[in-house]
Amino acid sequence: MQNVTASFDIDLNEIRAVPNPANFNDEVKIIAVFGNTSFNSTASNNPSIVINLTHLTVYADIINSSGFNVGKVNLKPSSENGYFGIWNASVESGIYNATIEASGPDGSKTFNEALQIAVI
Repeated sequence: MQNVTASFDIDLNEIRAVPNPANFNDEVKIIAVFGNTSFNSTASNNPSIVINLTHLTVYADIINSSGFNVGKVNLKPSSENGYFGIWNASVESGIYNATIEASGPDGSKTFNEALQIAVI
């Protein structure tokens, strides 16, 4: 039996927040676009399989400068490879990092501190 190692190989092609910077209590739209999706294997006789991006579960964890999670946003499909969600910026002024978590039937991947959102 051949030992096969697989990985959930997706890239975060684009991440942005609108508005950014945001004012206190603004609704901030977080937009994430994924790409380069394939299920890679180290076995040479295993072909790549394209991952269906429409079946991902995507979240953005919003973390303050002290490292505390101040929000979790469920990002919903918005386009072929895009997802979006709304975060209410009812927080103190400062810089907030968003970590994006994407998972699907073939695995999961975390993009740590993928986005900075300024609240003024």
